[in-house]
Parts: sequence; structure tokens; C-alpha cells
Amino acid sequence: MALVMKFAVLLSLVHAVPAVFTPQGDRHPDCVVEVPETAVMSVTEVGISVHHANGTIEHYEAPAHCHTDKVALRMAGAIEPNQWIDEAGFTYNSGFSKMTGYNNIPDAPQRSPGTDYWFLGMENLEGGPVNILQPVLTYRGSQWTAASWACCPRNITTTGPTIGPFKKGDRMYGSMIRSSKDTWAIVTEINGKKSTLNAQVGPYAYNWAVATFEDYGVSACSQLPHDPVKFDTIMLYDSAGTVVHPKWKLSGGTMCSGRTTSPDENTVIIQHGSSDPSSIAV
Repeated sequence: MALVMKFAVLLSLVHAVPAVFTPQGDRHPDCVVEVPETAVMSVTEVGISVHHANGTIEHYEAPAHCHTDKVALRMAGAIEPNQWIDEAGFTYNSGFSKMTGYNNIPDAPQRSPGTDYWFLGMENLEGGPVNILQPVLTYRGSQWTAASWACCPRNITTTGPTIGPFKKGDRMYGSMIRSSKDTWAIVTEINGKKSTLNAQVGPYAYNWAVATFEDYGVSACSQLPHDPVKFDTIMLYDSAGTVVHPKWKLSGGTMCSGRTTSPDENTVIIQHGSSDPSSIAV
């Protein structure tokens, strides 16, 4: 019996599939689809379709486990919503048609964390299944990368190509622009490299805008940058293309002396720093 159990464990390890790390948490590769920048992702009854520029269409059906993992449960509000540590949020009930902004790339953490994410984003808080659109800066495995994401139509995480690596002092541009009634173009650009995701996620009002930092696997302050990440030139527009003037709701103090400030409606600054690099106490 012991031999059979050992064989079963070894067999499970052989067939184990490395997780894909996403801004909502790690997922099985079955639940994540990379969409070419020239294609358009659309939602179907059972999953998503990817419409390529040459006219071909690929169909992806979400396996059952994609509907019950932690990411799906978070998006459905069934468990803790996310790992967002520091954030500035603003609700505009009639919805946005466009959000754009820039941010710097700060110093690399002294020690590698699990994964750190910074992004501007938009969500539809009502009117349909909640999705989040986001151009994302990522630090993982001792390097900075970036990509455009839309999570999670039919509980499938979709992403544009990953770009990078980048370095401290580089500048990132991010945008989410409604290109038709139900389609958004999500763009992330650094040093001329671009990640574009065209996501046909539905005609819902995306009425919540956010600038945020989230982490997975951080256990020490030395796993965080100490320089601030400054989101600047943030612009929001309503459905008529008129500028919206946000009043950001800021999170309070967080781990490693984390703080979020907004000196004006177009700027959000997120910074961490601690005199004790081994502690994550607030």
C-alpha cells in the first residue's frame, strides 16, 4: 500500500502544472489565455473566443476548476476581495469611456518577493459579471515587466503579451479606452514596447477607477521598493468624452509604513519604507 501511495504522489508531481501568476492571484494555465495584440477577445456562453486578424477564431471553454479557484471566488465576492494593499479609488456611477495615465518604475526590492503589482484599473461594479481592466507593472523574479490584463470574463483571465524587462527610471503609459459599445482597448507601453489587449467584455458601465499596489508572497519590507510609485497625468472621461474630475478615496497606513497620497486629482503616489527592513508591521 505504501508503495502504491508513493507512486501516486510521484505521478501527481509529474503531471503537476506550474501556476500562472496574474494580478488577481496564481491560476492554473487552463484559466489564463494570452491574446495577440492584433486579435479581439469576445465572451461566449461557455468561455471566450479569440478573433484573429486573418479571420480565424479560437474558442476556449473554462474548465470547471476555473469557476471555483480563489480568483473566481474573489471576483464573485465569495471570499476576501483581493490582495490590494494600498489604493486610491473613485466611483462615477454613469461610467467612464476612457482612463489614461503614467507611472515611474521605482528601485528594485533588495530581496525578491513573490510578486508585486502596480496599476491603474477600472471595474464595472454593477450591471453584469464584474471584470477589471488594467495595464499592470510587475516585479517578479528580480525583474520588471508589464502587460495589459482583463479579468475575468467567464472566469478566464485574459492578457496581452508581456513586455520587458525594464529598469528603475523608466516610464510607463497605461490606457483603457472604450473602442465600441462592448469593447475596450487596454494598452501598456514602456520605452516603445507595447502590450495591447482588445477585450469585448460587454456593454456594462465601468464606474470604478483605481490606482493601486498589490502583492503576493511578501514577508519582509526588503521585498518592497522604497522609492514611491507615482501615477501622474491621470485622466478620466465620461461616456460623452468629457473630462471627469475625481475625488480619490485613499487607503490608510499599511505595512512597511505604506502610504497613499493624492496631491491633486491627476496624481496618486504610493510608497513604502521602514526603518526595520525585516519587519512588515504596520
